[in-house]
Amino acid sequence: MRLSRLPREARRTRKPKQPNWVRNPKKSYWIQCTYIKCSHCWQYSGGKNWAECPICHTSSKVSAARKSYTFNKTSAERKSFTVKDDSNDSFTMG
Repeated sequence: MRLSRLPREARRTRKPKQPNWVRNPKKSYWIQCTYIKCSHCWQYSGGKNWAECPICHTSSKVSAARKSYTFNKTSAERKSFTVKDDSNDSFTMG
């Protein structure tokens, strides 16, 4: 049996590669170690699913580490927010 047309891969045209592509740095994320005793924050730009903490060498999912960083950052901001209490708390006996 003779094919009247070339296979699909042979018919597909390829885009020529351009030698001067603009090279941007990889996007980096702030992540936090998920190990409770460590909790080290660092900037990760590996582009993989798993990251290794440079301090304790615990490997963790990048998505979980990013969520851990943003959760702890927002909870720290909430803790640092204090309401001024202008009422006089001193009690005087008269």
